[in-house]
Amino acid sequence: MILAFLLFAIGSLVCLSDWRRGLYMVVLAGFLQDPIRKMTPGEPVMLSLIAPALFGVCFISALLAEEELSFQDLNQFNPVLYLPSALFVGWVAISTMVTLTTTQSLILAGIGAMAYLAPIPGLMLGYRFARRPDDLLNLLIFYIVVAAVFSSSIFLEMAGVDSPLLRSVGEGFVFYPESGGITVLHCGLFRSPEVAGWHCASAICFLVIIGLSRKPRLGFMIFALLAAGIVLPALILTGRRKFLVEIVTFISISGALLTYFQTSMKRLSSVFVVAAVLGAGFFFYITSSELPGEWAVYLQRSSTAQTDSKDRFFHMTFGMFEYVIGRNGFFGSGAGTGSQGAQHFGGGSVLVGCAAEGGLGKVLAELGIPGITFLLWLFGAVLAYVWAASNRVKGDENVAPLCYTLMAFLGANSVVFTTAHQIFGDVFILTILGLLFGVLLRTPYFLTSTNTPVKEEAIAPVRRRIGRRFAERAS
Repeated sequence: MILAFLLFAIGSLVCLSDWRRGLYMVVLAGFLQDPIRKMTPGEPVMLSLIAPALFGVCFISALLAEEELSFQDLNQFNPVLYLPSALFVGWVAISTMVTLTTTQSLILAGIGAMAYLAPIPGLMLGYRFARRPDDLLNLLIFYIVVAAVFSSSIFLEMAGVDSPLLRSVGEGFVFYPESGGITVLHCGLFRSPEVAGWHCASAICFLVIIGLSRKPRLGFMIFALLAAGIVLPALILTGRRKFLVEIVTFISISGALLTYFQTSMKRLSSVFVVAAVLGAGFFFYITSSELPGEWAVYLQRSSTAQTDSKDRFFHMTFGMFEYVIGRNGFFGSGAGTGSQGAQHFGGGSVLVGCAAEGGLGKVLAELGIPGITFLLWLFGAVLAYVWAASNRVKGDENVAPLCYTLMAFLGANSVVFTTAHQIFGDVFILTILGLLFGVLLRTPYFLTSTNTPVKEEAIAPVRRRIGRRFAERAS
């Protein structure tokens, strides 16, 4: 607990002195909080909230610095988000009260509110954080460095180093290979293979984002090769196949957007050529007979990601809707009853059923048909907003690649969410996603030095003007 207090105290001082630099402390704390939790007797869950707490200090520091943390600029650029977001947040608030009333559990209600609303402060701060693309890219480089250092600890666990710091929090995770026996999923300094897998996959995606958003430099190419050489094999050892699918989905969406909007293909070609060479070399290595026997088991599991993901996508979405509605009713069981962590407080499958493992199933189980309707409406509005932003920034060789790759990263995470929501119960990860989403919404402003909002009429179709009327009434 002393280490946790020192980390929070030092981080708070940095955050209060300069909230933009404080975000670097938030990233560092997001990684350090896992080994600190492992070292603490009882492995208390509250220690996984150090990074979100520091982010809260950054938020307060930004308010003290008189940053305008509101949605006014978003409404000026394109107000299409206003109505669906207001309805969705309002329904979450109602559903949270339902949880409190039916379960008499303030913790479950808090989990529900946090699960759905945690990205909002990140979005608001992210919208103000990046004054130019390099602000975000430098933060991503720092993230990759820390992620690579922590990922290297997975190889120590694989090598047989026995330490409490290299074990999963709780009972740990295993899988049963076709060859028989039990194989442990590794996590290193991370608290679980799920968390390790997400951070490893995100580091790979961030390398691509930086490579496409900056002019190719030899120093970065060497850095990218070294970082990828650490996090990609580490990802294999976590055994979390969904994050391999995330990387493939991210690269596919990025390539499609860059091609569709006719952005200069030079950077795309250089980055993807390096990725292809790495992939080919890695494939050649893993298929050779010189591989250690235990590696072959993890790679065999990873090779099933493509075929298994198709069946999983159907069963975790449309295939279980009827069961989820039958179990939880038209209005759902209440926000938080099926979220990650609820199982420790009387929620989880006990309340919502086992079929709500997928993200859409969880939303349907908790918020009911009205909730998932508002969520899908909000998702469509987000697509309309970012599509308008994409049209605005196309042709800019610096801003456009950043905009499209951020779209791809958030889109790839949305795909993962539809089939498995557990990792998105991590508040630190939700904060990162909210921060990146805020920067994405900000990208149209990177085109001007005056920071003057672009006129909405030049971007949003006339049929979306209902959103503008609601926004004007609210203001």
